[in-house]
Amino acid sequence: MLACLLVFASVSSAQELRVTRAPDDAESVAGIAIAGTEVVLGKFGLTAIGSDLTADILHFAVGDLAQLSLSPNAVDEVRTLRLYVGGVLFAEVAPHTATGYAPFVTELILPENYVQHITVTGLFNTVPDGADSGASVFLYFFEAHALGKATQFTTQVGLIGNRKVVYKTKPIITLPRQLGIKLGAGENPVIRFTIGADPAGPLAWRGITFQVSPVGADVVAAVDTVAGTTGNVAIRKVETATNLNIALASSGQTPFVDGFPNQGIPSGQSGYISVVLSNAERIPAGANFTYEFSLTFRNVSPVAGAAYVSVRAFINETVSAGPGNNLQDLVVRRDNSFVWSDHSSVAHSDSSPDWANGWGVPGLPSESVVTDNGSGIFQLPPPPPPPTVREERFIFPKDRWVFFAPVGV
Repeated sequence: MLACLLVFASVSSAQELRVTRAPDDAESVAGIAIAGTEVVLGKFGLTAIGSDLTADILHFAVGDLAQLSLSPNAVDEVRTLRLYVGGVLFAEVAPHTATGYAPFVTELILPENYVQHITVTGLFNTVPDGADSGASVFLYFFEAHALGKATQFTTQVGLIGNRKVVYKTKPIITLPRQLGIKLGAGENPVIRFTIGADPAGPLAWRGITFQVSPVGADVVAAVDTVAGTTGNVAIRKVETATNLNIALASSGQTPFVDGFPNQGIPSGQSGYISVVLSNAERIPAGANFTYEFSLTFRNVSPVAGAAYVSVRAFINETVSAGPGNNLQDLVVRRDNSFVWSDHSSVAHSDSSPDWANGWGVPGLPSESVVTDNGSGIFQLPPPPPPPTVREERFIFPKDRWVFFAPVGV
């Protein structure tokens, strides 16, 4: 989460406009923005202190850096900003093509001591219309101009929304119903996972990493393997009941050291296993496939329930890969725990610049799946409770919308 500066100013101690950034939720959190859709870029609260106020101009901008700035670098991605008050469209404006500056002329009435919640969204261009796959977008809230009783003043805000990264589509990782196989010596399936493609478009994935924590058993070191051989790891496609070809399988107790030493993972330790497929696993738009990941164990405790292993799909990425990466760019860097492509290049291939890492992929990291040598039942934690719905109210000025298209800064 970005650390943001909050400053507020007033002409007198009696009147003041206070601006805060709302807590992150499923819409405003950092993540992937699908090209060609409307995406929440920021949520804020406006509070009039000392008297009723009218916020007549809210000064926003879009850019590609995690710091306040004016540049044209995100204008190709965001063609329009929209302002919602209480969930209702209130105004919209096109960012200036040279600076990304986008002021809303609002005449928004703010009752004293009431927090008025506002949401700013971006209408993203499609990739054919100019959006760059992998480009970052931030919303900047520079300042707000307000009218009070016989006075007017400007509040310096200085807030920044979370990073949104544009892709033509996105993968979604979930955990389906798990198997009930007891843990034993030799090869054992340890987790089933499902990868789906957003309805916006097809995708391909090529690499995935798991965090593995055994107790009462040792995980044998991963070795390079292909379907039909006796390698120590396997990924089986459930729908076709066939093992995928694996180009590289490596393991270690320290994650993402360049060139895994292919260490085993002993009992009581936590380690990481990275798998790169020989061929891209393609998923059509709106479809999903389920896969089964297997490991090889030895020194399994003979006592029922004394041996178990916890496995989850892992995410190491803290920043997106950015635009313009081919497959080799990401595979050679072992700190990328998930490698996929949004097929945004017209001629997609291993060498096309449309490959991405696991940053922002929904479902990463996954929940942990645990199986043992007693019951053999894979266990998942209960799902989180549904989010609460907050009611909001708003006041329209003069029962009309106000639209503003800037011609300069």
